[in-house]
Formats: sequence, C-alpha cells, structure tokens
Amino acid sequence: MACRGVVDFIVDIIERLDLQSFKINRRGSGDEQYPPAMMLELLVYCYITGTFSSRRIQQATYTDVAVRYICGGKAHPEFSVICAFRRENREAFKEAFIKVLGIAQETGHLKKLGWNCPGWVDSRLSHFYT
Repeated sequence: MACRGVVDFIVDIIERLDLQSFKINRRGSGDEQYPPAMMLELLVYCYITGTFSSRRIQQATYTDVAVRYICGGKAHPEFSVICAFRRENREAFKEAFIKVLGIAQETGHLKKLGWNCPGWVDSRLSHFYT
C-alpha cells in the first residue's frame, strides 16, 4: 500500500475516535496549540513508520510528504509541543494507538502494509513502557 494509503487509513480511523479525553492547553498560553486529531495522527503515523523521537518528528513536518499532509502542509509543531502532547496524553495516546492497530488487524491492513513481521506490534508498544 502506498504511503498515502497509510496516511488516509490512519486519518480515517482517528476521525472516528472520541478525542475528548485528550488534554490541550486551554488557557492559550505558551507554545502554539494544534488540534488533538492532527497531533494524534502525526504520532500514530510516525510510530507506525518507526519514528519515535520528537525532534525527528518535528523535522519530518518539513521533509516527509506524508507528515506534511497530516499537518496540513503549513503546521510544524515544535519538538517540545510534540513531547508535551505525548507526555500529557500518554494513556489516551496508548489507547488510541492500540485501537488503530486493532482496526488495522481486523481489516487486514497489518499484512497489506507489511506489518506482519514477528514482534512488530510489541516493538511499537514498547515505547509506551520505557
């Protein structure tokens, strides 16, 4: 499946999830705020493709076409914003990530996307426990 297919699959699933449990800075102070759906799509896509570092994810918002698509082409969250979103929403992110993987498995997308190598899911989930 092409890169765009992976992104579309992730975006489609995340658009259907209830994201009310995700925390954002409602005061409007500090760094720029981004929609929780976009941040979740960004993290899920990057985790699925093997990018876990918030600095590398930030760089991908400039260089990776799929990540630029997720971010609307113009948004470039700072690594500190990515890190804060991930830290403040650790459990909600973990739940959403597992839901995406579950739906991918149910619909046969894990194998279609080449995610059928032994230990793949465990290696991605291990980042929630370190």
